[in-house]
Amino acid sequence: WCLHATFDPEGLISSITCVLSPVFGLHCGHLLQQYKDDKVRMRHFGIVGLFEVILGLILHFTKVSELNTDLYSPSYLLLTAGSA
Repeated sequence: WCLHATFDPEGLISSITCVLSPVFGLHCGHLLQQYKDDKVRMRHFGIVGLFEVILGLILHFTKVSELNTDLYSPSYLLLTAGSA
């Protein structure tokens, strides 16, 4: 089937963002092990999460990368990772 395929609807960008999603989870797990104080954890997660949500919305509203769950766009990745 791959010899006759002329178009990959997912593309390279969505493959990269698919790999980056678990990396965000690993980063969060690392922070949970590294920081023992809950206030430090919440501050770090709040700042990083807010930054990711804002960056995802900027990418969406400037039409650089629209929110699209079928293609797993970078704006979707940032918005979901930041809100989680």
